[in-house]
Amino acid sequence: MGIFVEDLLHFGNLMDREIPIDISPEDLKPLFGEDKRISVIESGIRVSKEERGFLFKKNKEKIMNIKGPSDGLSIRVEIIRDDFDKRAGVKEDIKLEAIIRSKETFKKIPEKIRDRLFISRVIPLNGTLRVYLKLG
Repeated sequence: MGIFVEDLLHFGNLMDREIPIDISPEDLKPLFGEDKRISVIESGIRVSKEERGFLFKKNKEKIMNIKGPSDGLSIRVEIIRDDFDKRAGVKEDIKLEAIIRSKETFKKIPEKIRDRLFISRVIPLNGTLRVYLKLG
């Protein structure tokens, strides 16, 4: 009976704990395109690409502010500027599931609880996107 109590205490500690996962701009390239430059700024994500016109080079960019977590392993962003699709003020979800599942930290989590994890908060930190996962 003592082992059972210890397991319950350990599981309770796991439910309260947040697991940080760092996502670099290089990890985000498959979502936005391999030919684009991606950087994580103070309030969100900047995607840019230099296109060559007839006479001049034109820099197109998309700036997104992070609004917080969305359902499951997605985050909600608000598009501030979009030279690619000409959309601004639109809120959309970015699915980070494939990126998070490829991380070494995520692979160390027991398989039984991987499907029950969700993003609790997102913080742009030192040029990376720090995502905190929580058991739900």
